[in-house]
Amino acid sequence: MARIINNKSGLRFCTEFLYSHRLIILPFTSTRSIETLAFEEVRSPSHKPVPDHSAFVLHGLVGSARNWRSFSRNLASSLSTFSPPSDWKMVLVDLRNHGHSAGVSALHPPHDIVNAANDLANLVKSQDWNWPDVVLGHSMGGKVALQ
Repeated sequence: MARIINNKSGLRFCTEFLYSHRLIILPFTSTRSIETLAFEEVRSPSHKPVPDHSAFVLHGLVGSARNWRSFSRNLASSLSTFSPPSDWKMVLVDLRNHGHSAGVSALHPPHDIVNAANDLANLVKSQDWNWPDVVLGHSMGGKVALQ
């Protein structure tokens, strides 16, 4: 790698590539009826309208829901291969002041673990979901899950 960068033609190729391609960044749009946490869903490969089980996946401090997208896809896919097969919905949540939830004005201070857990309860109520079967959390997300 260092050899390519030190090589003038390699550096020119990298520079031309960077300047010739434009990034298209689409603004985040929410379909939430009231202001709640931002989230995305990852489902098992089956096409059931209502999954058998659901799980919340919570990121750590300074993270976001997208940090766990690949993990959640793999986990949901793996769980669908067990016998008997079960359909899973993984809900990847951006906790308060993280990811796409950073712009939500309805999340008032104090920004602590208790309020982060209350945000999850409000999300479940606003979406008219049953409470999830599993709540996975890493670091700060683990503390929220325990709360």
